[in-house]
Amino acid sequence: MKNPKFEEAILNKIGSRIDTEEIEKEIEGVENGIEKVKNCLLNIQQQKISEENVYQFLLYFDKLYDKFTGLEKKDFLTAL
Repeated sequence: MKNPKFEEAILNKIGSRIDTEEIEKEIEGVENGIEKVKNCLLNIQQQKISEENVYQFLLYFDKLYDKFTGLEKKDFLTAL
């Protein structure tokens, strides 16, 4: 049993190409967004590391400053 309309419809479906351009653009946009987020996280981590380093430096300086004599403290503050 041959149905020409059915056969034509099937051939059209088989022969039709799936348009993935829109999906590919969306994927590219998501990938770009992920890259931006990764860069933001990296910047935040670097800033946090920098802040921690400054904090540690201040703690060490505080300990060192406590060991200064009165004259050393005066000389240091004058030098600033």
